[in-house]
Amino acid sequence: MVRLGEISRLRQDCYYLIVGTVDEVIIDTPWSYDNYPYCTMTFDPLKIGVNFCSC
Repeated sequence: MVRLGEISRLRQDCYYLIVGTVDEVIIDTPWSYDNYPYCTMTFDPLKIGVNFCSC
């Protein structure tokens, strides 16, 4: 198990599975993340609870 702060110091190529819960979003612009399979989810904090999926 590796802490999030340690990931940037690792020197090998590999994939990581990170499981977590978002407690709050403190930015005021939309952000997105890759979702399975081959989709991108976008969250807009100005439209609370709204996610957009593009594949």
